[in-house]
Amino acid sequence: MQDATRYANDIAKQENDKALASIRASGKTVIYTPTAQERAAFKRALWPVHARMASRIGPGLLQAIYRETGFRPGH
Repeated sequence: MQDATRYANDIAKQENDKALASIRASGKTVIYTPTAQERAAFKRALWPVHARMASRIGPGLLQAIYRETGFRPGH
């Protein structure tokens, strides 16, 4: 399952990168990339949502996601 997930994610990343390059090349859309500080603020803002939804989606799943993504709740 891990190999299949990794494979699917690799394909998705390639497709997303290709689509983003096409969007940039068109010149019709402005793409905004948030700063590290903005990303951190966004994560902090979502932490209360994670806490509220933990009982619904399962704290184990949240912890697995945090481990995989390096997310540190509350930071």
